[in-house]
Amino acid sequence: MRKKYYPHIDNNKRLLFKIFTALAIIFLLQNRVAAQQFNNWIFHNNNGLNFNTIPPSFLAGGQINNIGGGYSTSSISDRNGNLLFYSDGERVWNKNNQIMPNGFGLLGGEGQINTALIVPFINDTSKYYLFTSKGLTFHNQGVGAENNYQYCYSIVDMQLNAGLGDVTNKNTFIKYLANEKMVAIPNANGNDIWWICRDWANHFYSYKITCVGFQNNNPTISIIGSNINNDGNLISGGDIKASPDGKLIAVCYRDYFEIYKFNNATGILSNPIKIPVYDCYGIEFSPNSKILYTTQVFIDPDFGRPQIAQYNLNNYDSAAIINSVIRISQPAIPDGYSLVGGLQLGPDNKIYHARFGETLIDVINSPNNVSNASNFQAGAIILPNDAFRRLPYSYVNLIT
Repeated sequence: MRKKYYPHIDNNKRLLFKIFTALAIIFLLQNRVAAQQFNNWIFHNNNGLNFNTIPPSFLAGGQINNIGGGYSTSSISDRNGNLLFYSDGERVWNKNNQIMPNGFGLLGGEGQINTALIVPFINDTSKYYLFTSKGLTFHNQGVGAENNYQYCYSIVDMQLNAGLGDVTNKNTFIKYLANEKMVAIPNANGNDIWWICRDWANHFYSYKITCVGFQNNNPTISIIGSNINNDGNLISGGDIKASPDGKLIAVCYRDYFEIYKFNNATGILSNPIKIPVYDCYGIEFSPNSKILYTTQVFIDPDFGRPQIAQYNLNNYDSAAIINSVIRISQPAIPDGYSLVGGLQLGPDNKIYHARFGETLIDVINSPNNVSNASNFQAGAIILPNDAFRRLPYSYVNLIT
């Protein structure tokens, strides 16, 4: 028996398919735009990388040239991948590598790990928050000294100075007891942003950024994880990163790192997992948020030899995570003692590692894959100058 033909049903299917295809294209275009805002990296010792080329090429002209190691920077581009400005937490340079007229005297600190973080405004494409931290890697135990170390934010308005930008609302105070650990995560509502920091005890503070502005009052406070003040060496040097899906936060504290679940609807951190390691410094999530990478030193048999470790997060359990560790860089990083370097997810969804005391950048080409399939490439990029083991710190890679 011949089936009846209902042309309106086929028409509805075609319409639904067209709508779905259009939404998918819009989503992909929005993600591509977000990725391009991190297409230019400016970092220490006059180094830079341009991700508008494949592979990324050296970007000359950067003016950040502090003497020493362990410094943090942040840079931002427009939606077409053109550099707008960059900062070391104390100064702000425009795209012409000139300090903005009011772009000096910011209260970030030289020698800090997370001292600068740029976050775009929600409702104004010409303005950006520049968060700074003047925290310490080594806790200063002098009475009252903690009040010298604080989180602040300034605003960079790209409509000022003939479109080259200038700094307003400079050094707006957020809180004392800065521990140089701050990160930004998109809110579950799809509109707002969480800015999260921690102090020298075991408190995380989640502040909302809305279309009205930075909500400086009544942050969500999570008392969680290890109290740094109880650590015998009082050292907390190391990165803080959020997973690209916004559901996890990972933090290095030198002799261990911790992972926390993050509720991006409420701003609450929960379910801490502590992983003992040695000299942990860099930390980064894979683009699919299922794998965590750290830089650390293994006691046996390679003591004094920094390596990149990979941890599987499919089972959120401390024993499972510890047992999943794989040394993906061995034996690519040369023998001999060297400080471990920082890790940063790039706009191309590859993870980059800056060595200390060398001009080489290592690349994890397929970080969503485990073990050798992650395709670690030693010395993939050669810089003209030592990068001091730091790469620019970003928020926008979380929304790619």
